[in-house]
Amino acid sequence: MGESRSEPGVPRFLFAGDGDGDDLAFIQATLRRLLVNAYGQVIVEVATADQVRVLEVSDGSASPARRGIQ
Repeated sequence: MGESRSEPGVPRFLFAGDGDGDDLAFIQATLRRLLVNAYGQVIVEVATADQVRVLEVSDGSASPARRGIQ
């Protein structure tokens, strides 16, 4: 594994789920409550391209989490 890009003391998170509504709703609600300096990754397994969703992050920036997974 590579080095962490976050600074010491910055909260780090890993979220994983599948493309069903329950997992995505929980992940989305949690992302909106994170501190703006939090660092992490979201991994969502989907069966079809129709399940790909854009997830908003707490600070509204154009981060990779906000752009969605292609």
